[in-house]
Amino acid sequence: MSATEDGVSHWRRISIGGGAAMFIGIAMGRFSYTTMLPPLIESGQLSELEAGYVGGFNLAAFFLGAYFSERLRNALSIQLLLSGAVWVGVLALVASAVPAGFYWLALWRAVLGAIAGLIMVQSVAFATAAAPTDKRPVAAGYVYAGVGLGVFLSGLLAPWLLEKGLVWAWTGFALGGLVAAVAAQWGWAVADILPNGPTSSPDPLPDHWPWRGLVAANFLFSFGIVPHTIYWVDFLVRDVGLGMNMAGWHWSVVGLSAFLGPLVTAALASRIGISATLLIVFVLLGLGVGGPAMLAVGVVLWLSSLLYGGQPGLASILAARAREMGSAADMPRMMRVTILANACGAATGGLAVPYIFEVAGYDILFVLGGVAMFLGAVATLPRHVPG
Repeated sequence: MSATEDGVSHWRRISIGGGAAMFIGIAMGRFSYTTMLPPLIESGQLSELEAGYVGGFNLAAFFLGAYFSERLRNALSIQLLLSGAVWVGVLALVASAVPAGFYWLALWRAVLGAIAGLIMVQSVAFATAAAPTDKRPVAAGYVYAGVGLGVFLSGLLAPWLLEKGLVWAWTGFALGGLVAAVAAQWGWAVADILPNGPTSSPDPLPDHWPWRGLVAANFLFSFGIVPHTIYWVDFLVRDVGLGMNMAGWHWSVVGLSAFLGPLVTAALASRIGISATLLIVFVLLGLGVGGPAMLAVGVVLWLSSLLYGGQPGLASILAARAREMGSAADMPRMMRVTILANACGAATGGLAVPYIFEVAGYDILFVLGGVAMFLGAVATLPRHVPG
């Protein structure tokens, strides 16, 4: 799509709109909760186990959103579907500010998880299908950069807002979501380049090792980041003893790295190729996620925040790798399969990790996350079948 509007090419506008939606669904809907975990526990609003399961239900509901996204896509235009999703997401962010206990918060964070799954499948598919061939990693990078921007802002502002109270912090996240919803509407106010549903019987999805390995890598990646996604700030505050302000700076580093990660990985992929980039980033994430279990000292903790933060870059390259394996028309189905694998990893981790934490503490969680990342690196290696 080479047309321009307001001086911005359509594919860039669509990608920016996707980034704004990811700001709502993933950054505010998932990662902002990490900064809220210590004060929710310390204030007595939630127990340790309840706080963990609120985050876990959000991750598990992500699977439902990803699973049903293509059915909804076949019934609605992509603009209508995505627009509806971001406004429901804003509503859920507002509802999270109401201090009505565990079940209320779990419900609305689960709604945000489902919205995030839908947004991730459709916004990435929309952006990469709209972009020229040589711009697909960049398009995916724009989409995932919205996650990093939101995480950065939540880490920067959460400690200041929390000084005024939990409701202030929740409200600040909701206002950020409102601004992002307006930006998303601007990004998607261009021609719909994807059909509402298949006009003929779709071709079967790939049936070879690189595709199966990519699906497995998505599962392992998503599982591997769950310990940091739920417990990183809590670990820094209540185990390491850094305090909320310093932990907020760590989360800002996570956000800055998350914002830059997709741009850095896109640039790296353009130089050395997508497959080599996947391998390198998986290994780095394994070191970043697993490191604190070995040595919880300053430099290791900062490196862990930096390397874990770059994980949206890996997600964007996984999406670009999927796009290499199929056509634009196949992209929504392929993204649905890979993101369902991603969602299964998130759901498995989201439901298991709080229990494991209750039984064994932080260290085993970080070990499991690091091992998952190294296995993801193995899954991306090429396989040569004789014959």
